[in-house]
Amino acid sequence: MMKGDKAVVLESVKQSQNSLCYASQDLLCDNQFLLEIVKSGCNLVLDYVPEEISNDKEFILQAIKLNSLSIVSSKHVHIVSDKEFMLEAVMNNGYALNYASDEVKQDPEIVMEALKCNGFVLKYSDELYQSRMHHCYHDAYLGMTMSLR
Repeated sequence: MMKGDKAVVLESVKQSQNSLCYASQDLLCDNQFLLEIVKSGCNLVLDYVPEEISNDKEFILQAIKLNSLSIVSSKHVHIVSDKEFMLEAVMNNGYALNYASDEVKQDPEIVMEALKCNGFVLKYSDELYQSRMHHCYHDAYLGMTMSLR
């Protein structure tokens, strides 16, 4: 049947993410296939897989490395409130910080990693601004120099 055909299901999910619900149980339990789905940009993977996979730390970390925004944008509480998952996510794409739980958004290590990745933080302090200039613009300073103030 087509529900068990990896190529057909992958192409279908690329067209409409919700079509993942029609995949066979065998495919929904196949970690390698699911990682291909994540790589394609589907942010609904964790909504359709068995609980043992959606709670599998190793699988989630692999998925985050492939496409962090697809995983964290699903807003599963056990992911967006987990420091290890979110640290990996912001190292992959700083914008992932936007999806973190309120507590994780306040973690200085995670905020700094998001900034180092692509300059994204939710709120800039003077220190974060200087760090952004250092990591993203090779110590360039936009504005007046300190000696001219």
